Amino acid sequence: MSYLYDELEIEPRRQLERHLGQCDECRASVAGWRRTARQLDVFKITAPRRLAPAWQPLTRWAMVAALAAAVLLGGVGLGRVTGVSRAELEAARREAAAQATAASRAEAQQLLTQFAATLNARLNTLETQQTRDYASLRKELETVAVLTEASFRQTENRIGQLANNTPVPASQPIP
Repeated sequence: MSYLYDELEIEPRRQLERHLGQCDECRASVAGWRRTARQLDVFKITAPRRLAPAWQPLTRWAMVAALAAAVLLGGVGLGRVTGVSRAELEAARREAAAQATAASRAEAQQLLTQFAATLNARLNTLETQQTRDYASLRKELETVAVLTEASFRQTENRIGQLANNTPVPASQPIP
């Protein structure tokens, strides 16, 4: 109505005019309102007739009741025309649930991928550490083996010298 009475500000008016340029239904409604406004402008109001005082209060209440019923019926009708049906609501609910499930699956897949990458990196680190530990232990074991062999030879030589009753010098080098 602000548009019809030229009371809109510039930007809202431009937006409405752009919409009217594209929407035949709204353009037809505005044209109908303009026709009605012109008809009301030429309409002559006659002097009100006096009703009998006994009927006057009843007439006012009847008009108020009729107006209330018209508004109520108009609201119900408008609600049915523009409202969402139960089937549409259920379809929207199912679609939202499907989208939520898809998003959850995508997030779970992403988390599993990250977990697998982290696990592989940790396993690689552990494998590298195990290889280093094995090499270190092998080196230490070889050193123990070499030292043990030298000690056995020295002990064998001393036992041989003792068996021959040969004195063993205390400072004899180990072969």
